[in-house]
Amino acid sequence: MLNSRHTIRRQLVDYSKPNYFFVTICTFKYGYYFEKYPELKEIINNNLLELDKYFSNVEIKKFVVMPNHIHLILVIKYFVEGVTLGKVIAILKSKTVIDWLKVIEKNKLNSIAAIWQRNYHEHIIRDKNEQLKYSRYIESNPNNWLNDSYHVSVK
Repeated sequence: MLNSRHTIRRQLVDYSKPNYFFVTICTFKYGYYFEKYPELKEIINNNLLELDKYFSNVEIKKFVVMPNHIHLILVIKYFVEGVTLGKVIAILKSKTVIDWLKVIEKNKLNSIAAIWQRNYHEHIIRDKNEQLKYSRYIESNPNNWLNDSYHVSVK
C-alpha cells in the first residue's frame, strides 16, 4: 500500500534560506502534556533555548509554551548546507522526546513518549509589521488561553 501522506510545505519556498518564521507545533491529539507535566514544559523550554548549540545559523527570537502547543519566531540567519526549517523542527521534537523518555524512566511515570503531532504549521514573516504582530500574539497567548483555538472548550 502506498503512503498517502503529502507535504503541507509550499513547494516553491526554500526553507534553508535566511528568513523569519512563525511556527506552531502541537502536541499529539492536542493533549495538555505541558500543563500536566511541568518537567516536560521545562524540557521544551531548555531545548528551545539551546537550539543554537545544534544550529549556529538559527535563533529563537520569541516563544511561548502553552498547555498543548508551542508558538515561536525562529530565524534562519544565514544559509548552512542541510539546515532547513524542517530539520530544525525535527531535531527539536526528537531531542524533546529523548529527554522526556529519560524523565519517564527515571521517575517511573505512567506517560506516553509520543508527545508531538506529525507536522507543524509555519508562516514566513514578510516584514517588521508582521514580526511585531506575531511577537504580540506570542506575548498575549497565555492571557487568551480560554479563547485559544487549541483550547478544548473552543474545539
